[in-house]
Amino acid sequence: MSSRESTLEHIRSLIYCLVNIEDTTGEFLQTLDDGRIIDTKSWNNPRYCSWEWTHGVGLYGLLKFHQVTDDAEAINLGLEWFRAQVLTRGTTKNINTMSPFLAAAIKYLQDLKTGLWFHGWTFNGHHHFAAALWGRGNCWVTIAIPDFIELLDLPATDGLRSFLVSSLARQIDALVACQDPASGLWHTILDDPSTYLEASASAGFAYGIFKALRMRLIPHEKKYVNAAKNAILGVVDNITPEGELLQTSFGTPVFDNIEDYNKVKLTSMPYGQSLALLALTEYLRTFI
Repeated sequence: MSSRESTLEHIRSLIYCLVNIEDTTGEFLQTLDDGRIIDTKSWNNPRYCSWEWTHGVGLYGLLKFHQVTDDAEAINLGLEWFRAQVLTRGTTKNINTMSPFLAAAIKYLQDLKTGLWFHGWTFNGHHHFAAALWGRGNCWVTIAIPDFIELLDLPATDGLRSFLVSSLARQIDALVACQDPASGLWHTILDDPSTYLEASASAGFAYGIFKALRMRLIPHEKKYVNAAKNAILGVVDNITPEGELLQTSFGTPVFDNIEDYNKVKLTSMPYGQSLALLALTEYLRTFI
């Protein structure tokens, strides 16, 4: 397993790539209904708005690394981003721009049969669209439940905590069962091995499982430790010498069929960099 020095080296390369991501061709720009053009890929585009949930996840990774290591560069990068974006542009308010931290939507999305989570739900027809057990959508839950419990400092006797921990434990058991044994990663559709392996979701799972172990939300059993450590190895294997996390899928809407999930392009994104940063930071804190 990686030493502290090599783990920190990987973290710093991830941060470097995070703040230097650019959409050089404009392929990934998104035009909103009001005419604004959003760059969800580049960290700080001087021409278009670079304020979206993707950047929020990046900022969260920088903050967590700073909290664990007291690293000054990480917090300064976050502050510089806010100065550039808030003072010059700002943004409109919607669920993506205001809520990059995804809390659990418990009632309609968790699959009672598997313990995994569907990507979407609609009351118009009461269905889950493609009923996709999408990887990155699931990893937000694996991340959010331990973070939510920690944020509110919920005691072990709290009923909400017990409910959330039960949901998390079911999900993690299901994740252990469908992890790819060769790579340590998970497929973009968790229960469909014909879909591609996706590293950003895998990093999120590693973070959530490591943190759940540290907080004693799940037993300190070999199957959980091995799943998280194998995921870290898989994530590190997909970090280039330049610090880019490979096998990261672009922003993904709720599709009506599974095939469309497998067609989403792979490209470097702020959330991919940050999820790897979160995973390695938690690994650094918990096991090194």
